[in-house]
Amino acid sequence: KEIPSLLSQFISSNGGEGTLFIMDGYDEFPEGQQKRSLVADIINGKTLPQSSFIITSRPRASVPLHDKIDRRIEVSGFGEKEIEQFTRKYYGESSRSDSVADALLARLNSTLPQIKAMCFIPLIL
Repeated sequence: KEIPSLLSQFISSNGGEGTLFIMDGYDEFPEGQQKRSLVADIINGKTLPQSSFIITSRPRASVPLHDKIDRRIEVSGFGEKEIEQFTRKYYGESSRSDSVADALLARLNSTLPQIKAMCFIPLIL
């Protein structure tokens, strides 16, 4: 009980300087919370203006944040060729590894279309 209070006090007394907040799935926050909450106040610089933050979100949902941030990184997906390259590199360079990679790629193409769809997003792999 005492540690959270001391931590909160420390962060507040420094205006958030040296503090990194990570907000995963910002697009999954209820809309009201995106506009009126402690998270919104931090993003808008009203609370803890010296703090830094990393926000993950689907690209379309992050558009309202663009004018509030100084750097934006977008993860672009893999194409067919990159999926194959990644799979082969992951399993290594032996003949046994090649056969495992071949079998997985063939299976993804024929019987596992839902899983293959996830392969286009590198973070899921």
